Amino acid sequence: EFLPPSGAYSTLGVMRGAVWLRVPVVTGANDAGEWVFDVDYPPLQKLDVYLLQGERVVADWQLGSLRPFASRPMQGRGHAVPMQLAASERYEVLVRAESNGALIMPMTLSRLSNWQGQSSREQMLQGVLIGIALMLLAYSLIQWVILREAQFLSYGVLVFGSLLFSLLQFGDGAQFVWTDRPWVQHHMAGIAALTATLGSFLFFAQSLHTAAPTPRWFQRTMHGGTALCAVLLMVYCSDLFDNRVLTAIVTLLGLAPATIALVIAVRRALQGDRIGIALMLSWLVFTTGTVIINGVIRGTQDATFWSMHAFQFGATVDMLVFMYILGHRTRAIRMEAARTRHEKELLLSLAYTDALTGLANRRGLGDALGEAVSVAKIDSMVGLFVLDLDRFKPVNDRYGHDVGDDLLRIEANRLRSAVRAGDTVARTGGDEFVVVARALPGEQEADEIARKLVSELSQPVSLAAVPDGPVTVGVTVGYALAPTQAMDPHALMLIADRAMYEGKKGGRNRAVKAVQLA
Repeated sequence: EFLPPSGAYSTLGVMRGAVWLRVPVVTGANDAGEWVFDVDYPPLQKLDVYLLQGERVVADWQLGSLRPFASRPMQGRGHAVPMQLAASERYEVLVRAESNGALIMPMTLSRLSNWQGQSSREQMLQGVLIGIALMLLAYSLIQWVILREAQFLSYGVLVFGSLLFSLLQFGDGAQFVWTDRPWVQHHMAGIAALTATLGSFLFFAQSLHTAAPTPRWFQRTMHGGTALCAVLLMVYCSDLFDNRVLTAIVTLLGLAPATIALVIAVRRALQGDRIGIALMLSWLVFTTGTVIINGVIRGTQDATFWSMHAFQFGATVDMLVFMYILGHRTRAIRMEAARTRHEKELLLSLAYTDALTGLANRRGLGDALGEAVSVAKIDSMVGLFVLDLDRFKPVNDRYGHDVGDDLLRIEANRLRSAVRAGDTVARTGGDEFVVVARALPGEQEADEIARKLVSELSQPVSLAAVPDGPVTVGVTVGYALAPTQAMDPHALMLIADRAMYEGKKGGRNRAVKAVQLA
């Protein structure tokens, strides 16, 4: 005896054994021709359809996801059959449905053109949503390979689980991916649900802990949930429990990662943390989609377009929100790399820079001089100028080291402004400075630089701590040229240094070229 279903629209929930449904069909005067009867829930495992006219079986079909795909009369995602109906007749369609999962039965009888249009729109929608998931999966795995950040891998696991669920739920998996593989089709619901839940435990734990340290209980709970999902996945694939038990487990466990994470996320969100706010949004979307699809599977929620796609739409929004969270992680990695690079450059700068004046130190001078001399030519000389301030010691002794340091800094700045861009200025100790001038066309240019250095550093210096007025110190410069006098940096330095000392002996406050020496 057939009775009208008492539950939600187009869903019978999870039932054991086979269920028969009777669909009366009455055609009008203009209804003759080909129609398509469609049960649009691809995971149904066995589906037998009989068309009766009176007491006679006019046609019958054996459908279902566990039966060979090639045997389907209409090669599509769902379970559709063509029916030739006469005008002004009474028919009965008997459907025998059997599945170890939910018996969701959204049945339609439509003209071929209408059915094709609806199928094409659904196929297009699935193509877009599955394409998004595939791109996000590829992105997460590539980022994980490059950065070795576990958060990208856990995101990939989560996306992969959601993708498997969509492929199963809407028939694209059986049509294109695991065609005619009954074991995969039989177990895919559990594999997809447990994989997505496992990825959720990992992703929420890592996302919240990366943004800021989380309590130990939270990490232990999330890691325990990850281990539990892994164990349940192995047990389920070993056929130690069926889909009825699986449905109960997923109903309880599916919302656990987001719900546990919500405790931390709310606290962070109230503090203005963007990741906390994003996780709250994802929890709302994910929970809504999960509750709706669970209601459809359990037979308490009507099976409509929106309820059937609720989880898929929610998972897509979730994945995009999680991508926003990953973006923050990528930004944090980039900032950390920039900070590390800056610290490295700072340490390198300290190693090659004089702390008082900011000029190059002996190490920096050695590198710059070696590089410059190695490419010195007759028409592109290198000038090495050794400078020693005159009458600096009396100023330092009379007014103190702080005033002396101020004087050195001022003279260092004058040196910077006196040389050309690309030349190196170094302080080698005390009141001694060195200038390396590159690409000099000839000796005349070196003479001009030497005179300019003497002129600039001999100008009076006004110091706030000296009440007696400006202080005047001179400078003695000795200089040598490469390659005419030496091609060895050390030898060139000795020659220029000798020239400077000869200048000191000869009266100070002047420039002496090394070639003038006897």
